[in-house]
Amino acid sequence: MVYQFGLTWEAHWSYRERMNSAKSAGDAKASGVWSKVRFVLFVLVGLAICVVTIVYLHNKWEERVRRAEREIAKNRVPVSEVEIDERKLLRKSDAAPYSTLGASRALTGRVRNKSTHYELSAIQVELTLKDCVEKDCEIVGQSTETITLEIPPGQSRDFRETFFFKPTLGNPRGRFVWSHRVVQTCSNSGLRTRPCRGFLF
Repeated sequence: MVYQFGLTWEAHWSYRERMNSAKSAGDAKASGVWSKVRFVLFVLVGLAICVVTIVYLHNKWEERVRRAEREIAKNRVPVSEVEIDERKLLRKSDAAPYSTLGASRALTGRVRNKSTHYELSAIQVELTLKDCVEKDCEIVGQSTETITLEIPPGQSRDFRETFFFKPTLGNPRGRFVWSHRVVQTCSNSGLRTRPCRGFLF
């Protein structure tokens, strides 16, 4: 009886030792898997941080390049080297020459690029309307618009651009007199970012 009990007790302890050994092996295996998972997560987080940092630095560099090229573009062709000839001011409908109807005007003409080095890509033109009674004139409307052109050095191109005035223009007390001036130029020549697209400085 004692012998049988001893065998049973030894079998019991042997079973417990095997279970503990299996559990320890399982814990070690799980710990190894979790270590690998943590390593992979650490690598992925590190890569994500590197990518975000690279994108951020690249965008900052691109922004600096755009600002620098924008300054270069608007100083290449002086305003004095741009002429507008054959100027006409029309109603928006183009149906008749300049009249007092409506609050928009279409300016047409020919732009001449007198620069000998750079292409003229765009200009900004300010259009001023005055109401004149005899020699007494007062400004009743001003509008600035961008005219996009691609004019090589020493060449000319025709244009048509609509100018909008706010609030609506009423009837003049005398007669409308208009004038224009080129307020800014822009040249994309040799610049990577093409800063003159839709520019408004």
